[in-house]
Amino acid sequence: MKAPGLRWLVPLLATGLGLALAEAALRILTPSAPQVELDIYRRDAAGNLRLLPYLDKRHVTPLWDVAVRTNEDGWRDDPGAAADLADSVLGLGDSFAFGWGVEESDSLYRRLEGELGARVLNAAVPGTGTSDQAQLLETVFDSQRPSWTLLALFVGNDFLDVEIGGAGRFEVEDGLLREPGGGPGPVRRAALESRLLQLLRALQFRYGPASAARVPHNWDSWMRAFAQVHRRDAPAELFEGMAAALDRIAAWCDGHDSKLVVVAVPRSWQIDDAELDAMLRGLAMDRSELDLDRPQRFLQDWGLRRNIAVIDLLPAFRAAVAADPSLRLFYTPDSHWTPQGHALAARTAAQELTAVEARR
Repeated sequence: MKAPGLRWLVPLLATGLGLALAEAALRILTPSAPQVELDIYRRDAAGNLRLLPYLDKRHVTPLWDVAVRTNEDGWRDDPGAAADLADSVLGLGDSFAFGWGVEESDSLYRRLEGELGARVLNAAVPGTGTSDQAQLLETVFDSQRPSWTLLALFVGNDFLDVEIGGAGRFEVEDGLLREPGGGPGPVRRAALESRLLQLLRALQFRYGPASAARVPHNWDSWMRAFAQVHRRDAPAELFEGMAAALDRIAAWCDGHDSKLVVVAVPRSWQIDDAELDAMLRGLAMDRSELDLDRPQRFLQDWGLRRNIAVIDLLPAFRAAVAADPSLRLFYTPDSHWTPQGHALAARTAAQELTAVEARR
């Protein structure tokens, strides 16, 4: 007669072996299996935060299910896209310009390429800020020498990112971003690193019932910090740091015969009054404390001083929603653009860029 404890040993060992084999099979046979959190990052020789080359993944959340692929240089672009960009555009930015949450064909720079009929390289890197993009520009410019440099600047967090040190404050471990000295506990780490657990979570998102409605807004300390740039009493350091980062990019472009254009990307609650009210309630703030369009005015003033075109997308986005209140330009509550948001941004930017070119 078997001891009681041994009765469970064989099933447990069999289960463990089966899970291990499933994990190994996913890693070897299906590298593009759906993932909830993407292990996609690296540091290049200059210390820039970049994406790993030759990625082929699927990113699945309650809000989207999209492919994420990169070329040999780690750009979300076609193979060989980093060739000489004479008479073409180098597109910088963060996750908005990258196309977080949409297919590559729906992203800002790919759509803009179609609108302009000119080559646009998507060199945007999620997780970076304007100061990071200044350093990246200096690192990669000579290999591409673009006639135009386009900087997509998200007013929602780029001002704060510059002030707190940009992507340099993160460590990259196994393709994931980590706060220095921090990181997840053992259970969380196992969940992040296990392709099997990621797949099961992704399948839950994909086939579960109306999961997007279950994701609440998280008005946490980060959201309070991001809102500071819209306050009437916003710290001067937010604007001083951004001006320095923009000046650095402008000086580089001036010295290398590349026409710089800045695209000001609005945040969702500059357009959606209901979301703005939810944010105010969540952060115990009042509308009277805010100057919603202050970041855009700052950027326009900077552009006038430097004789650099700044394309403000906010009026076009507000007009589109006023004309069709059902139009979804941003995911909720994620705040990244939907495919419709990217399409509107590309059309607006193309019209403005054509006007800028005509004035040259």
